[in-house]
Amino acid sequence: MFHGLIFTYRCHFAVTSLRLQRRQAGEPEDGLAARRPQFNGLQHARRVAVNGQRIGMGLVGYASRLAWWVDRAIDWIYDGAAVGVTLRLTGGVKRAHSGNYSAYVLWCLVGTVVVIVILLGS
Repeated sequence: MFHGLIFTYRCHFAVTSLRLQRRQAGEPEDGLAARRPQFNGLQHARRVAVNGQRIGMGLVGYASRLAWWVDRAIDWIYDGAAVGVTLRLTGGVKRAHSGNYSAYVLWCLVGTVVVIVILLGS
């Protein structure tokens, strides 16, 4: 691996020194360099007021905050509200089933009346 690093360094040094010699002689690095306009895209992107990456990252930031709040709301519904309603209904059912047989007969009669009203109503 060490020999590979030395070879890479030597090749880079040779290419860099060749480019430096051509620049000092006033020659273009390739045939197209003299006709090509000088443009540094990275510096241009930093100067441009409307930068797509900044806009995109801003939108992603707002979308992530919105998704976090939606997630918190869903967690509250399933972990808080649903559990609370279930506990309250369970307490009501426990109080209704007290072990008294007259209460069970009354529940059966009320259920029968509800079924008859539903069947006659439709």
